Amino acid sequence: MAFRILSLLYTIVTLVRTVLYGTGILKARTLPVTVISVGNITAGGTGKTPLVMRIGSLLSESGLRCGVLSRGYGRTSHRPYCVDSAAGLGWQEIGDEPKMIAENIPCCLGIGADRFRIGALLVKKFGPMPLILDDGFAHRSLYRDLNILTVDAHDPWGKAMLPHGTRRELLRGIMRADMIVVTCNTGFAGGNGVVDDIRRRGFKKPVFTAVRTVECIACPDGKKQSVEVMRDHPFYVFSGIAHGDRFVSMARSLGLLVAGSLTYADHYPFDAAEMDQIRANAGGASLLTTEKDFWRLEDAFRRGLYYLKIALRIDQDKAFCDMVRGVIAQTSLVSV
Repeated sequence: MAFRILSLLYTIVTLVRTVLYGTGILKARTLPVTVISVGNITAGGTGKTPLVMRIGSLLSESGLRCGVLSRGYGRTSHRPYCVDSAAGLGWQEIGDEPKMIAENIPCCLGIGADRFRIGALLVKKFGPMPLILDDGFAHRSLYRDLNILTVDAHDPWGKAMLPHGTRRELLRGIMRADMIVVTCNTGFAGGNGVVDDIRRRGFKKPVFTAVRTVECIACPDGKKQSVEVMRDHPFYVFSGIAHGDRFVSMARSLGLLVAGSLTYADHYPFDAAEMDQIRANAGGASLLTTEKDFWRLEDAFRRGLYYLKIALRIDQDKAFCDMVRGVIAQTSLVSV
């Protein structure tokens, strides 16, 4: 009952905020560069971080360096950061998702609650560049030139508003998106049904589908191995992400030998005692986790650790890339 009351209050606050932005009483501030927002309408596990990395890779392939703006959810530091890389910084300073993003794509990072201020500082320090606003769909105080919404095909609408469910705003909010990317794990057959549901709700702009696929297994020695090579290797699977049970199912669906598993809450801060217990539970099996968890662990805790390298494969990738390039070409101070 308490959660239902809190969800009602959250809904009222969301409605008031929507009205204030819709009537222009609250206004979004504009940066002098292209801003691409990637976000979700439900909390956690929609594939937005891999999509940010896909966009960053696209920009890099086009000869552009980008900046990533993030609140840095889950970090222990409260100071803002405006840096040209994540070198020397851990998840405690910048957050696990920005750390993971910066380890995968060449990008500047602006970390802080005020994304407009940190974005302006990033451009002033390092020059004009396209900015990717991570987890930005609900962050309406910053204007974006392309507003991308990611929807999890396994649980698209979150059943109820926070905190009773996982929905962050009313479903009519999807109309603010310039495109929607429906994501799912390999082998899931419900993605097209979600696309149909989105169309029935009156959304007429582009909708893409994408699949989270495993590229390889990253090994403790820094090498990468194919899943086929590792299929007879026993693993104890653990994670601190949204929908950790799906990560375990993914490992099993790959044919990996899963000796046991343990799942924690999203952004879980593993300490020495917790890692010792996980290793004890593993009983000699190697530890396998997610890439996000890998970058959230202290260096000492990564000893002997494997992780799955997961990428987002967009089914209509060329059309998606063309749309992103087109927005940058129309709005950016730099050529694409």
